Amino acid sequence: MVAFRSSQSQMIGTKFKLWCTTQYGNKPLSFKWRKNDNVLSSNNDQQQQHQKHRYHIEILTDESVLTIFNVEQFDSGNYSCQVYNHFGSDIQFTVLTVQG
Repeated sequence: MVAFRSSQSQMIGTKFKLWCTTQYGNKPLSFKWRKNDNVLSSNNDQQQQHQKHRYHIEILTDESVLTIFNVEQFDSGNYSCQVYNHFGSDIQFTVLTVQG
């Protein structure tokens, strides 16, 4: 996996994106996102996403993208992405600090 920066800052009201990218590994790959050790889920319906869900998770063949729309102070925390395949897993962490 490509390493995350250990910490990141974001202003309130902005959009935050975090990419979880593999450099190599046998497919198929599975991705799991967490905030403070709680699994994050996403709804891909754009309208419901803004109304009910704070997070949008896009999963591609060898990467996943976590997007937080309209970042708020309570979005601060420890975010992780774990990638799995038949041979094992890898995980990266970053601490998001929301300012403003």
